[in-house]
Amino acid sequence: MKENFERKEFLIARSPKQEMILHQRVDLRIREQILQRFSEGYLLEQEKDHLLSRCSDLRELWQNQRKRITLKRFQLGLPR
Repeated sequence: MKENFERKEFLIARSPKQEMILHQRVDLRIREQILQRFSEGYLLEQEKDHLLSRCSDLRELWQNQRKRITLKRFQLGLPR
């Protein structure tokens, strides 16, 4: 398993439920924090917009990773 990780750079959990625990969407938590800090006055409107756009980049990265994981799960014959 360690050799596979070093070669392919990701691990696959056998259960889709475990996979969602291990590969969570971080952008949701970051979005909450950005909006909270903005409402508290720590961020300007422009800063908030910039940070939220970066969260969209994180979501795209997460989606690409999910696609790779789903494809690999299918190739290995693991349940979806």
